[in-house]
Amino acid sequence: MKVFLHTYCLTILLLLGISQYSLLYSQNKKGIETHLSVSKMKARAAHASKMGDPYTALFYYEEIVKKDPSDLEMRYDLAELYQLTRNYPMAEKYFDYVYGTDEEGYPIALYHKAIMQKMQGKYPEAKTSLKEFKKIAKSISDKGIKMLLDRDIAGCDSGIMYTAFPENIKLENAGKSINNPHAEFSPVYTSADNIVFGSLRMDSIQYYDIREEYKEIQPKRKVYLASLENGAWTEKGLMEELDWASNDIGDITYSKNTDRYYFSKCQKSEDAKPRCKLYYTDKTKKHYLLNHPVNQEGFTSTQPAIMYDSATKTETLFYVSDRAGSKGGLDIWYASYNPAKKKWNNPANFSVVNTPGMEFSPFVDSNGQNIYFSSNGHGSAGGLDVYKIKKEGKKYSRPENLGFPINSPQDDFDYSQNEKGDKGFVVSNRPGGTPYFHETCCDDIFMFEKLPELPFNKTIDLVVKSEDSCQAPVLLTEKVDKRKSVKLSDNTRLENCRIKYNLYKNSSYKFSAVLPGYTSDTLQLSYQDILNSDSLKGIINLKKILPKSAALAANLNKGTNIQENLGTVAKDNANLTAGTSITTRTTLENLNDSDLNGKRSATNEKIVEAKEKSEVSNTDKPKSWSTNKNKLAPKSEKKIKYVKPATEEVPTLEAPFTLKDFQYEYGSAEMTVTSKNILDSLLVPFLKQNSTRKLVVASHTDNIGSHHFNIQLSMQRAQLVKSYLVERGIEAQRITYKGYGETRPIAPNQNPDGSDDPIGRGLNRRTEFNVVK
Repeated sequence: MKVFLHTYCLTILLLLGISQYSLLYSQNKKGIETHLSVSKMKARAAHASKMGDPYTALFYYEEIVKKDPSDLEMRYDLAELYQLTRNYPMAEKYFDYVYGTDEEGYPIALYHKAIMQKMQGKYPEAKTSLKEFKKIAKSISDKGIKMLLDRDIAGCDSGIMYTAFPENIKLENAGKSINNPHAEFSPVYTSADNIVFGSLRMDSIQYYDIREEYKEIQPKRKVYLASLENGAWTEKGLMEELDWASNDIGDITYSKNTDRYYFSKCQKSEDAKPRCKLYYTDKTKKHYLLNHPVNQEGFTSTQPAIMYDSATKTETLFYVSDRAGSKGGLDIWYASYNPAKKKWNNPANFSVVNTPGMEFSPFVDSNGQNIYFSSNGHGSAGGLDVYKIKKEGKKYSRPENLGFPINSPQDDFDYSQNEKGDKGFVVSNRPGGTPYFHETCCDDIFMFEKLPELPFNKTIDLVVKSEDSCQAPVLLTEKVDKRKSVKLSDNTRLENCRIKYNLYKNSSYKFSAVLPGYTSDTLQLSYQDILNSDSLKGIINLKKILPKSAALAANLNKGTNIQENLGTVAKDNANLTAGTSITTRTTLENLNDSDLNGKRSATNEKIVEAKEKSEVSNTDKPKSWSTNKNKLAPKSEKKIKYVKPATEEVPTLEAPFTLKDFQYEYGSAEMTVTSKNILDSLLVPFLKQNSTRKLVVASHTDNIGSHHFNIQLSMQRAQLVKSYLVERGIEAQRITYKGYGETRPIAPNQNPDGSDDPIGRGLNRRTEFNVVK
């Protein structure tokens, strides 16, 4: 059985800066010796692959398959070569044929077929193939594939989302003055209107002998200058400081603070693998090698990026290496400079970003707070995607995918931006580049500009109706940000049974109502509904519950605080079997005001979905939950001691208080935008007015999840509140914080019968503030 991890060796060769580009150095297809026997052509193909020339190998294998179509192994090898040369449709075709012909002998072909589908943007098909492969993955020996499989599946969902919700960014090819038939790389700003970039400047595809004795006549990659003229980038010739004839010049970066260029020089080693070392040049125009421990014999060091600390006036170097200790084939490493010893400290693995996959091309923004990099190991929407992490004190946030159009279903890397962060570049083999062999063969530089967000002012007029007069029901709202995959929940008491609710772009909503003794319809609103309608109105109907269910309904109204997870409200129905769920949905209509006054009701639609017991959703069920037929509920509480809740919802010096509508992103320590606005408008001015007082921040959770998880989550939330207040000018020494987890509830998390009490849990999830002397 053949195994090949999808690291795209050709891309690696291009990124590492080795000069033996297959596009440039392979034999002309017309020069393939088709008269040779199959065994001799196999030998020629094997030699070409060893020399880093997959195109010549590809040409030979195409001829081999023509001569012997029954040789399945040759078809698999041909599929691999189409994959290496990034001809995704042809690779998919041949992997599909091999797997369909011999599933047991080539199970891995199904995986590669799925990846090729993904890199064409065929996300539903890729997800189906990956799920099918997951069922047989136990037979695969490659641990790397197994570790990345779930992320690959998640990447299909991400690709669908990024396609539906692209960022407001204009992206286009940087133009023919910059891009030519061969791969361009490493565009970096040196000023607002000037860049340097790498390229092998030839205006057509040419063929060279790749044998060692001909290496002196083989062209080399160089670094070029370009300027912005009349809105277009124009090449201005070679950068003389880096015109070194005997070496390929690899990726480059510019440190404005020290006026240095850091770059790599690459050569092919005896084993035909690329080996790169890092150098820098300054005003003297001399080249200086970064000695051990940054460069290490036997390993590659390339793709430098510099973070400058203005306080200590020192640099930290981020770079890519395959040195010992890497998680994947290539990882991002970093080393700080010691000015006293005038040497670089020992490098450390930048583990917060590295995966069993590949990490490439780090870039640090001008203020040193954001680090960008490319990876195929974080659930990318294609091959290599660009990610961002934010520096938060001595820690970093989780990697965030930049979405489309910065990323694409293909490979995207060498991201850079100007000082303002509103314009920049990315290198990609996406369609729209230079299609000399096929439309995704070649890497071009693409330029982008972030556009201002357009105002989004849409609302929905909601009315809650019941058989009786308005009794101030509670409106439960579940909002899902489709672009960020974040779910938030909220509730509002409707004193007059109607509300004009503000809607957000790229979000879907689910509205229902809670009133003792009544059941509620559910109004579902998709993001397409919001985009396609100018005026949205809806009705939610309340109906009295049968007497036998009244007790259950009463338990639903124990509080009205914010909820992070509403769950499914079970409906009483004697005819339902275990594993069957009912959703009652009110169909959204564009209703007029007369409808809202009761002259017409919205249509009620019941949907009954029969499910197997094993398919009852467990995806969001914490380990501490137990299953009772088709209902999920936390395990029962024993002898819980409740604490006295804070009664104030505005800042005060008299007692601990909460802040109305203050909440966090779902399942995260991050505060919502609304919560940050609340701190800015209420707490920050209050603390500045009482500048001699100190603040205690206490965060609490409900009892879902482990004790350790809840303590950590609450501690992180309280700590981020402190960090935010410090950013807003409140002295750090005035603030202390504590995370109590689930240990100090103010309400029951369960009903007396042991079932879940979402209202009680909502009350327990809170952050309390106490201003003390």
